[in-house]
Amino acid sequence: MRVDAEGLVGWGEAPALPEPTYTAEYAAGAAAVLADHLVPRWFRTQRERPAGDLLERIDRAFADIEGHRMARSGLITALLDAHLRGAERSLAAFLGASTEQVDAGLALGLADNVDRLVGSIGDAQAAGYRRVKFKVAPGREPWVIAVRDAFPGLNIAVDANGAYDASRDGVDALRSLDPLGLDYIEQPLAADDLAGHARVAERLRTPLCLDEAVETTADLDTVAALSAARVLNVKAARCGGPVAALRLARRARAGGLGVFCGGMVETGVGRAASVALAATPPFTLTGDLTPTSRFFDIDVVDDGFVIRDGTIAVPSRPGLGVEVDDGAVRRFATSSVAVRSGD
Repeated sequence: MRVDAEGLVGWGEAPALPEPTYTAEYAAGAAAVLADHLVPRWFRTQRERPAGDLLERIDRAFADIEGHRMARSGLITALLDAHLRGAERSLAAFLGASTEQVDAGLALGLADNVDRLVGSIGDAQAAGYRRVKFKVAPGREPWVIAVRDAFPGLNIAVDANGAYDASRDGVDALRSLDPLGLDYIEQPLAADDLAGHARVAERLRTPLCLDEAVETTADLDTVAALSAARVLNVKAARCGGPVAALRLARRARAGGLGVFCGGMVETGVGRAASVALAATPPFTLTGDLTPTSRFFDIDVVDDGFVIRDGTIAVPSRPGLGVEVDDGAVRRFATSSVAVRSGD
C-alpha cells in the first residue's frame, strides 16, 4: 500500500494469503480493514490529536482495533517509510540494526519425494544459504534422516505446520529426529496447543520453535510460563509491523529464547522491512530470508535482494531503502482503493 503525506511517499505490504489458512487474516479482509477502519482512524488521529512522535500517534490511532496485524503492518510500515524518508534515515538505523548484512536462510515447502527434496537442498547449499528449513509431516521422518545423511555439515531445521499431536505416537515420531542435530522443530502441534507443546518439549532434546502460536507479548509470556519452546520465529507482518516485532523479539531474548526473522511470500517492500528487522541485536539465529526472485519473476522494487557469500545486504538508503516502481504496481494490481483524509 502507498501513503502520501505532506509531499512524502511511503510504502508498506500486508502479505496476507488469499484464504485464511495461515492465520485468520486473508487478503480481501485485510484490504477492507485498511480502507474501512485503520486508515480512517489514522486520519482522525491526525486531525484531533496530532501531537507526539510517530510511534505514539500510531499507538493512539489503532489502540481499539483487535487483531488484523498484517493489515496494521502494511499501514504502519508505509507511515514509517514516508517519515524516515523525510528524516533521511533508514529503517534499519531507526530499529537499531547492528550489522550491514544478514545470513540468508531458505524455507522449502512439502516436497513430492525425498529425491526432489535432497536435490532442492543441494541447490540451496550451492547458492550459499546458511540454513535450510523444510516441511515435515508424520511418516516423513525418514526423509529428514536422508537429508542429514546427504548434508552432514549443513544447518537444517524442519517445520511441521501443526501436523503432529502430543500423543505417544506423535512424540515418538518427533523423538526419532533427536539424533540428527536439527537446529529446531518448528510448530509441531496446532498453534493454540501451547500446553501440548510444553509436554512435547519435555520429551525432546531438539529445541521446539513456535511461529503463528505467538503474535503478542501475552502469548510469549504464556510460552515462557509453560516452557513450551526454546526458539521463536518472529515475522514483521504477522506481529503488526517491524516495531511491534522488535519489541516481541527483545522480550523473547530477555527470556532466553533464540530468535530468528521469518519471511512471508512478500515483494521487496515487505522483504526490505524483514531484512532491516533481522539486522537488529535480538535476532541471533539465521532466518527465512531469501531474494524475492524466489517468488516473483519481476519485483515491484529496484532491489529484489541477492545472496553474496551467504548473506543479504541490509538496505541503508532512507526509509525502507528500496524504490518502488509505480508502473509495476499498477501493472500487477487487480484492484485499487483510494482513501483520502476528507472522505
